[in-house]
Amino acid sequence: FHHATRHPLLACSLSRFLTNSIFSPTQFSLPYTSNMFRAAASRVSRRFVSKRFMSNNRQEGSIAQSQGSFSEKEKAVENQWARLHDAEKIKALREQLLKQQEETAQLKADLDALKKKSDN
Repeated sequence: FHHATRHPLLACSLSRFLTNSIFSPTQFSLPYTSNMFRAAASRVSRRFVSKRFMSNNRQEGSIAQSQGSFSEKEKAVENQWARLHDAEKIKALREQLLKQQEETAQLKADLDALKKKSDN
């Protein structure tokens, strides 16, 4: 508390806060109080700043409505990625289909062999 006693207003408000709070003076240090007041002040200032700079005009700077070359290039890149991704999926599905057809053919051959064996 020796730092707080140098400034009379801080010493008065700090001692009043500590006597009215659940913290004992040994549990509560001055650097914590300065951080607490700083955080409260920044919260208040952020509220004013965020309300002051908020804009309801969605047309200016809106990415969805922009018609520049950047949006066209971005759309082309996305379409190219989608085509490649779809081609990879189709290739994997065709490979799975071939494996299933081979397994089906093997099972049919085994079934025919068992039928011939049971007929004899």
